[in-house]
Amino acid sequence: MQSHSSSSSKEKNKEKLKLPYRLGSMDWHGQVWWINYRDPDGTVHWENSGEQDADRALRLLAKRSLPRAIAAVDALREIIASGPPQTPANESNGEAGKRRSAGRRVRRKAAAADRTAGSKTQGKGGRQ
Repeated sequence: MQSHSSSSSKEKNKEKLKLPYRLGSMDWHGQVWWINYRDPDGTVHWENSGEQDADRALRLLAKRSLPRAIAAVDALREIIASGPPQTPANESNGEAGKRRSAGRRVRRKAAAADRTAGSKTQGKGGRQ
């Protein structure tokens, strides 16, 4: 015997109907949905969808967000088509994985030695 899930098919559809991350959002104000999206230039737009139905407002938001998504895909394609990635100069001579914190370690050890030796240094506020 098959068990029925507690959520209805309408709730499942609402879960599926989401825009990809950072392509826009919807907020309920008063009795209508307001949509928030960016155009391909990056300008933020707040628009009254004029809809009480969330599905219709989401379709309008998707329609408004589509040019930005297409611009992002075009930019990615341009990057891919530009050729193989360039390696930074420090990676080409084998320094890519080296840590650069040796100087800080030496300074910390010297400061710790000064503290244990009882030397007093002037700190913030001019106190000794």
